[in-house]
Amino acid sequence: MFYPESTYSLQIYSVVDIEPFCDGQSVSFSISASLPNGLSFNTNNGHITGTPTESNSLTTYTITATNSQSTISTTLVMEITTLYCEVDDGWPRTEVNHNATQPCDSEELVGHESRYCMYSNGEAIWQDVVDMCVSSDISISYPQSSYTFITHTMIDEIPSYVTKVQGWIT
Repeated sequence: MFYPESTYSLQIYSVVDIEPFCDGQSVSFSISASLPNGLSFNTNNGHITGTPTESNSLTTYTITATNSQSTISTTLVMEITTLYCEVDDGWPRTEVNHNATQPCDSEELVGHESRYCMYSNGEAIWQDVVDMCVSSDISISYPQSSYTFITHTMIDEIPSYVTKVQGWIT
């Protein structure tokens, strides 16, 4: 029994299908350590399949095949590397499936902008910027220019941008 390669450097979120070559009929397969999250080991045929969801440093795995006549083992070395969207127009290097957030780039604006780094076809790709910036000069308008409130009176008039007000003015 042997695998096509002895060392695998895989990328996070990539599809993995590693199949061993075997002479004869194996009854069962085993592996010495748990594979990274998202990968599974088939004890009937020795296949390693799945999509890794976290990075993993170089790890050595011993795989053993057993049938009624013999037992044979081999080792695989595997690492899972993380993909990043690289620095782009002021956006920092960001891990795949994470958001980068930065403050608005103008003194007249408050809030933040965010940008998502996604995995697509083996690559890390920046998505469009989501702008959550608003003017720092906020004005509130009311239907009338003045109001007289009496103690314990419910407010009937609300600013045009407010959708719901609850409570009493005291």
